[in-house]
Amino acid sequence: MKFTGERLIPAEIPETDGLFREHMERYLFAMKYVKEGDTMLDVACGTGYGTYCLSSKTEKVYGVDISSEAIEYAKGHYGKKNIVFVEGEAAKLDFPDNFFDVVCSFETIEHLSESEEFLQEIKRVLKPGGILVISTPNRETYPGGKSPSAFHKREFSLSEILG
Repeated sequence: MKFTGERLIPAEIPETDGLFREHMERYLFAMKYVKEGDTMLDVACGTGYGTYCLSSKTEKVYGVDISSEAIEYAKGHYGKKNIVFVEGEAAKLDFPDNFFDVVCSFETIEHLSESEEFLQEIKRVLKPGGILVISTPNRETYPGGKSPSAFHKREFSLSEILG
């Protein structure tokens, strides 16, 4: 798999790199909300490194990504007994209602045209009282209100993401 800037490939980026550290900080933050025995979903898991990290505390963690190449990479590099990597769309999650204790999705919503559908799907698959841990760039912090990423469909402000 080739590094394009869209998905983190740990083998291609030193752990001292700011992008790598930023990515890992998100997963370390998410782990504060995971309890032993939880079933968790990592939406837009990319190459699976973060999903692998989350698996240390969960009963089972599912990593979903739209890229078949990313899923194959994840299975080959980070497969583990309590991890299931599946190809799928963030706005059309193929899981039963009320299935997950925790859902995390980092730097995903800004890539989607169907952001409302994505949030509805997360709400559907989360158990009552479940926890969503989500991150997205804040467009108010970018000069001109727009990030330089060609991969982003829409940037959000803090008030928009909090809804």
